This record gives sequence, C-alpha cells and structure tokens, in this order.
Amino acid sequence: MTTATSTAAAATSQDKVVAFHGAAYKALQETFPPRMTPDSWTVTAEPRDQAVARLRELSAGSSKHTRHIRVRGADLLMRWLETFPGETWQQRWRSSTADDQPRSWSELPASWHAERGVGTAHYLSSGTLHLICGDVIRPSVSWLLHLHSPNFRSRMELIRDPEGYADLVAAAGPTWSSQLGRHARLQIAVLLAAKSGRIRDITVGDCLELRATEARVYRFGGTGRSLFYRWLKDLGQLPPDAPHTLRDVTRHSGQVSVADLVDRYQLQCTPVRDLLVDYLAERQPALDFSSLLSLGA
Repeated sequence: MTTATSTAAAATSQDKVVAFHGAAYKALQETFPPRMTPDSWTVTAEPRDQAVARLRELSAGSSKHTRHIRVRGADLLMRWLETFPGETWQQRWRSSTADDQPRSWSELPASWHAERGVGTAHYLSSGTLHLICGDVIRPSVSWLLHLHSPNFRSRMELIRDPEGYADLVAAAGPTWSSQLGRHARLQIAVLLAAKSGRIRDITVGDCLELRATEARVYRFGGTGRSLFYRWLKDLGQLPPDAPHTLRDVTRHSGQVSVADLVDRYQLQCTPVRDLLVDYLAERQPALDFSSLLSLGA
C-alpha cells in the first residue's frame, strides 16, 4: 500500500517514531528503573571561574592549542548558560532547551554569541565535550546518542573511573578492541556521561533505558548492541534476577496492538492514522507478528 508506506517513511524521516514495548518489557522497566539525573551535585554547582580552572587541569596533558580550544569553548558555553534560570549548570542546561534539540542545539549559543560579536567557530563542540567529560553537565541519553564526536569515547575512558575501566577491559578480553567492542565502549561512555558515577554503579535500568532510547533514535538497530551489557554481567555487578541478555529484548517482549504499532509515529492527521490502523488490521489475520511489525515499519 503506497500511502501507508510513504506516510510511515515521512514520519521516520522527521524522527517522530517512538519506541514501543510489550507488557513483558514494561514489567522489566518497573522492576529495574533507571537512575534519575539530579539537578545538583558538587561539580555542577561550581562558579564559572572555578569550573573553568578545574577543566583546564583536566587538559593538562594536552597540547597548549588543544587545551586553549577546550577551555575557551567551555567558557563560551557557560557564559551563554548563565543567561538561563538555575542555580547549577545542569539546571541552566535544561532551562536552555539545548537538551531537547540534539541536532541543532549549537545554533542557540552560536547565535547568542554572534549577536555580541563573538565568534565561536569550532570552540563550542570541543568545549561542550569538555564540560560533559568533566561532569559539569549531564545531557540526556538521547542527546548523547546524537553526539558525533570522534573524541568522546576516548576522553571518557581517559578521565572517568580508571579502575572501573581496567576491570571492564579484563572482562571484555579480545572483544574490547573489536568493531563491536568499540561500539560497546561508546555505550558505556554514554551511560557514564548521562548518569555519572563509576562503571560498577551502572544499573540494569540504565541499560534498559539506553536500549529503548537507541530503538527510538536509530532507524536501524544494527547488531552487537547488547555486548556492553554482557561485559557488565561478566563483572558480576548486576543482580541475579537481571535479564541474561538484552539481545532483542525490545523485539521479544510481548506483542502490541495494531493501534499501538501505528501510534509510534505520532501522526497528527487523524484520518491518515485511522487509515493505517484499518489497513494493518485487515492484513493482520494473514501475518505473524514479526511480519506485521515489518509491514508497519
């Protein structure tokens, strides 16, 4: 059906597809909720000058040029954040709505500085990464999954929890340096950046949240996205009743209705939405759930 296919594709291209899960998965989420990110902690409550000085120390081993770009960028972003309400940098980050605009957020501070005759060039991206790795701000998991930085993973591994990373390397073995291993390391970095703490503080709920967010953010799931969870299981830090694996956990977690299948796309046009529901309901008796799921994608 051309109309159904084109409408679904349009919704996907606008990034309005939301993840859906069956009853079994929802039960897992209730049993293992993710850690909540607080509005305040010691580092995010630091005055700007103090925070900048600490961030400069974090780059002490880098070249003078690299250190300048990172610190200058962090200072520029913090000056912009100071224009928003909040007593901490995390509160101001949320007030700025930058976290809600993962693809275009940098236009906000860049425009603000441009109006004042200040060029940001490539400072902002580097400075923001420095603020994240330095735990001054903790963007959402969704925001971090949109972060296309070649240095994010390596910076997190250098700055955060060296003992935890050493244990993780031992648990990972040869897979640490594999292609799938590099992606698993990125997932670990995302969890540390969004939730902070140590690697051994990562919870089952954090992992479930990450996988559910990946299902929403990425059009195609890819393979090997549960390897990071296996590493954490091998560390022995997850409880005995934790899922054995997260592989296909969002797919094999219970069926949903045809209406729920269509409503993933949050279509604003009710007649089109109803047309899709009617079409899939008509096809449903002749299809297994996997085929119905593929048709509705």
